Amino acid sequence: MRFIPCKTSPSRKHVAAEYREMRYARTMSSSQLDELEIEVSSRATLGGMTKVEFAYEQIRHWILSGKLAPKTELDQGVLAKTLGVSTTPMREALSRLQAEELLSIRAHHRVIVAALSKRELEEIYVVRFELDPLATKLAANRISDEEIDQLGLMIEQRPGDASGRIALNRKFHSAIYRASGNIVLVRILDSLHDRATRYRLILMGSEQDTAVAYLEHMEIVNALRRRNADELSHLTRAHLEASKASIETGLAQST
Repeated sequence: MRFIPCKTSPSRKHVAAEYREMRYARTMSSSQLDELEIEVSSRATLGGMTKVEFAYEQIRHWILSGKLAPKTELDQGVLAKTLGVSTTPMREALSRLQAEELLSIRAHHRVIVAALSKRELEEIYVVRFELDPLATKLAANRISDEEIDQLGLMIEQRPGDASGRIALNRKFHSAIYRASGNIVLVRILDSLHDRATRYRLILMGSEQDTAVAYLEHMEIVNALRRRNADELSHLTRAHLEASKASIETGLAQST
């Protein structure tokens, strides 16, 4: 089993090649699962979540971060052993993930990570085209000067690795969502942004797309300083349209 690298900067052609090689499901062994880092283990051991929640959050993170690549085939027993949970909470966690269409449960205790699809990409962005501009418009009159300064500093970081760029992009948009002051909107957009992460992995190796995103983020920050809600709505929509178009190009190269 090969993974889309998360700590290096893969080229778009390299990522596309990875996806082409996943035309059919590939089984991940116990040793390969053991190599994956368990990021939420500390919360589980501290009693901050149930075993079902722990398994759900960890597997979901692996899928959305690309560490469990599309069409990867897994064994429920191996997953349970790797995460240190029994079969019952594992089944419940997997059922939740199947309900979110992040994986499918097959016969003989097999699990397959959902493939990337043009349909899902379209559905994600149809909603984001409406809600992201709304969030930035609401944020225009609520966000503080200090928060805007933090956004400016954030985009200047420009990390060199793919995982760093993904995390920074998530942090940037999440900060604007929260500045809207609308909790329901924040929850919906956070979820949509998480689902879009698997698709954004296609773009992370492109220097051109990274440079364009930097300039677009800077324009959004400057519009926030001007408190110009209409300009923010336009810039945000254009930013999303450019992102979607680039992802569609990457998807076409991967099939």
